Formats: sequence, structure tokens, C-alpha cells
Amino acid sequence: MTNYHSIGDVESGRRADFIKPWFRSLLKALTLIVCIGLLFGFIFVSFPVNKVIDDIIDNDSGLIVAKHVLKEGGSAVDAVIATQICVGTINAFSAGIGGGGLMMIRLPNGTAEFIDCREIAPKSSRPDMYKKNHTWSAIEINAQGGNITFEDFVDYRPIVREPVIGYYHGRKIIAPPEPTSGPALIFMLNLLEGYNMSQNGLNGINLQRIVETIKFGFARRTEMADPAFFENQKEHNDRVKEIMSKEFAARVRHNVSETRTYNPNYYDPIFDFGEDHGTTHMSSIDVNNMAVSFTSTVNQIWGARVLDSNTGIILNNEMNDFAVPGEPNIFGLWPSPYNFVVSDLGLSIIQPFGTQPYTNLTPGKRPLSSTVPSIVENEDGELELVLGGSGGTRILTAVLQVLTNVYDFDMDVLSAVNSPRVHQQLLPNVLEMESGFDYELINDLLNIGHVIQLHNVYDRRYSCQVQIVRKFKNGTIHAASDYRKNGLAAGY
Repeated sequence: MTNYHSIGDVESGRRADFIKPWFRSLLKALTLIVCIGLLFGFIFVSFPVNKVIDDIIDNDSGLIVAKHVLKEGGSAVDAVIATQICVGTINAFSAGIGGGGLMMIRLPNGTAEFIDCREIAPKSSRPDMYKKNHTWSAIEINAQGGNITFEDFVDYRPIVREPVIGYYHGRKIIAPPEPTSGPALIFMLNLLEGYNMSQNGLNGINLQRIVETIKFGFARRTEMADPAFFENQKEHNDRVKEIMSKEFAARVRHNVSETRTYNPNYYDPIFDFGEDHGTTHMSSIDVNNMAVSFTSTVNQIWGARVLDSNTGIILNNEMNDFAVPGEPNIFGLWPSPYNFVVSDLGLSIIQPFGTQPYTNLTPGKRPLSSTVPSIVENEDGELELVLGGSGGTRILTAVLQVLTNVYDFDMDVLSAVNSPRVHQQLLPNVLEMESGFDYELINDLLNIGHVIQLHNVYDRRYSCQVQIVRKFKNGTIHAASDYRKNGLAAGY
């Protein structure tokens, strides 16, 4: 197969001047579609026209559109947007322009950009908006008891942010910044990098290390939110940089036990967050080596369950991703004050590790997201992996385990995606395990003291779907789309 070569190094998220007109067009497109939440995950890759990859081409409508766009000379971004629009029409219960999204882009010259088209809190956000008769699903349209205004739509803008950068076994991890969970992903990779897990494979000790790393990762995730709404932004940014540092991971590693597990408070969380299921992820590479990792959502299935009668748009219920003061959500998770939509509530906020409070009034705030659309470069600075996932809080743990499957346990991308996974989000204090693990591994974790729930790997209520593309140095491309939700891969 023809080799493709990178012509530049990632510049820590700085954009090149020559792409500004391209980005203006892209931002207009993203503002227009702002953005699309889907149920299924997709992958599309382009190859030289005379080279066909068998077994990763499917006749799904969205993939046909994507493949046609790429064949006509469109970019990886064009393919993603076209497919989002197409599938949003077909899967209206979980897709459409009434949602939001988070897109990581790596250009052919190696420059990386992150586009945040996440939903925002309306200008009329107030402390009592979730009390009395104001339900989660009724705040998106005034006719249903909502608080949104015309100005909320007019003033909405996507934000171009710098990615956060980490390194794992010599690879560069290009991850999304807040309000996503990208910094927590880098922290967990740093924590695991200190173990030589490849020597013994996925045995009981290594699985215990992964589980404890996940628990520490979810604790640090509770310190994150929309970075624009911290009173002391420099202090908060410095804290996030500390969390992502190798030195911080080395200190935390001393507290990771290989023989026991602990109650949630041991990991110093500030309890937190919401859940979403009406989500999709797309990973795309084009013939010019542009790569896109795009996660989008209307939050839960059917979003807010409100259909605009004039446009036919199903509106999202992304406000559900904000925390409610003093109340756990339906999944038993306690709220984080940093993820309140309005924080002028006279609350006493615990501040571990020097964290500090939010400003009081927060209209325009973006809720914390579990998404981690990421791109990986090899040791030579060339594009190697494009991946991300859909599935609520399980996105973070699933992407982490797919990365360790590839880089620590030497799996091909299909095996890395298909292997069973664990999930532990501190509260409820239960370790979820998908079916498919060896009994010996389960027994090892039980003996350590974990409370385990086994879930059928096909049960979508407890799963996350990861989409991944890997490009090798010789130009060969492998793609895998998660069978847990009938994901599809296509190329030409």
C-alpha cells in the first residue's frame, strides 16, 4: 500500500495562518449544525482510489455518504459533517442538529485544533431551575416550561481551544481540554505508564492497577468543569497542568494498592456528574492524512423529548449534565460544586489540593463532559491512532482501556475494542465488569475487596462504544468499530 507521510509536527495546538479561512468555513458549518448527536459510531478512512480494503465497507447510508464525499476529494472533516447530517435524519431519536459535539482535528501538517460546540446554559439560568416543576427534560423549550430565549441561539458560538498534550510510552497523546475529561485521561495514562504491564499481560495485578487508576482518575475529574467560570483561572489552569504532569502521577502512584481497594473518600473526589446515552463517536482519516475524532450527543435517548413543530428538530437535554446541589442523580452520583449551573447557593465547598470556587452567575456555561476524542502520534511524530467513544461516563474508562490494550498488551485494534472492560466511577461504589473476563481475574478482584457487578457485554445500558483507526508506518490502515452497538467501518 502507498505510504503517506506527515509533513510537520504538532505545535501544541497552535493553528497555522494559512488555515484560517478553512476554519472560518468549518466554524460556520458547525454553528449551523450545532452539533449532531447520534446513536451509532462510525469510522471512515480514505485510501488511493485503486486500493480497496475488504471487510470494512458496509452499505449503511451514512457510510455511503462519507465514502462518496472522500472519493470526491472531500476532507475527513467534510466526511464527518456529511455523515452526521445524514444519520441525524435516519436516527432522529438520538441524532440531529439539536445536540452538541466536541471535535479534535489534526491537519496534514501535524497542527492540531479542538472545536468545542458543546451546549451552554441559557441566560435565564437560576438557582431554583431544577426545583418544583422544572424537570430535566422540560428546560429546552418555553412551551414545555423551559427558559431559553432567541438571544441564546443568536449569541451561541463554538470555541476553538488548544488540545492538551501528554505522552505514553513515547507516543504523543493529543487529547481535548476542559470541559471534557481529556486531562483526566492523560493523568490516568501517566499513572499506568509507571508499571511494566506489558511484561505479564492482563493478569490480576495489572487489572487491579487499572481499576485503582480509574478510581483516582474519576476523583480528579471532579475538579474539572468549564474553565471560563473559575474565579481564579490561572490557579485552576495551573492545577490542571499539575494533574497532567508525570510528577503528580508519580506521587499518586504511591497510594495505588495492589492488594486492596478503598472507599471513595480515599481518592479525594469532589462528588459530581451526569450521564448520557444519546451519543455517537466518529473517527476519520483522509488520503491527505487529515484526522478527525468527533464525539457528539443529544445527551439521553430522544434528548429532551421535545420536538419543535416548525423545524422538526429534536432538542437535547444537555442541562442534565450539570450537577444538582445536594442531590445525587439517578445513578447515585453526588454533585460537584464545580459543575453546578449556578453556584450562588451559599454552599460550603470543600477545596482539596488548593482548588477554588466558581463565579456566582453562570449563564453561558458548558457542562462537564466525559468525552475524550483523541489522536495519537507515534515516536516519529506521525499520525498513528484516531479514537473516541460514546456511552456516558464509561467513555473515559473505555478509551483508556483500548489504549492500554494497544500499547501495553499488544492487541490489534479489533481485539483492543472487542475485549471486555471494567468501569468504576467511585459512586456508586461498585466495580462493573463486562462478560468475557476469565473467572480467575474476577476472583482476584473479589479477594481484594471489590464489589462487582457483571453485565452482559451486549447490554447497551452498561456499555461504551469505541471507534478507532490505526495507521502504521508502512501506510497500512486498520479500523475497528465497536460491535457493542453495531458500529460500522468503511474505506476505499
